[in-house]
Amino acid sequence: SAEAAAKTGLPAGIPVVARAREEDIKLVAKRSRRRPKPAILAHEVLLNELRLQHALQPAADPRFKLERWETGASCFVRYTITRPDGRAASRVFNPDGFFRLHVGAGVVAVFVEADLGTESVTRRFRAKIHAYRTYVRSGEYQARFAQKRFRVLVVTTSWARVANLAALAEEEQAGHVFWFTTSDALLA
Repeated sequence: SAEAAAKTGLPAGIPVVARAREEDIKLVAKRSRRRPKPAILAHEVLLNELRLQHALQPAADPRFKLERWETGASCFVRYTITRPDGRAASRVFNPDGFFRLHVGAGVVAVFVEADLGTESVTRRFRAKIHAYRTYVRSGEYQARFAQKRFRVLVVTTSWARVANLAALAEEEQAGHVFWFTTSDALLA
């Protein structure tokens, strides 16, 4: 609560974030004092631009209606799966954002990933693909979002990067789930 945060001298949002992420309040408070790196700021700016673009675009085209936008923090979930050997394993699902768009009579659920090209295509993106696959198989997605299908919109920095990411998604047999574009093309 705000009163509890005030007693500890912490900003009121710290206990809320700690509770939502099921993390220790001291760890969240420590991270909140860090100055963000330029790459993190660029990532957040891109996500905010995407959110604004998606909020404003449907107003310009009556065929589309943006029903919902969620930030990455609100999509974050820690959940448990049962491994093939019967043991429980903790997993984290942490997309950059989510939106649901009405298109005619249908609804499209879309997770957003902003890729600034600062990490290895193979290792990091393969891990993202596996995280989405595990999240869906766990039943958590259907329980939370009340839908069976979704897409993942990956917004990156160049068409060469798009080609590399798309090839990896195909290699992982996930190409049908992922859509790719550049930030320039999407925000034009």
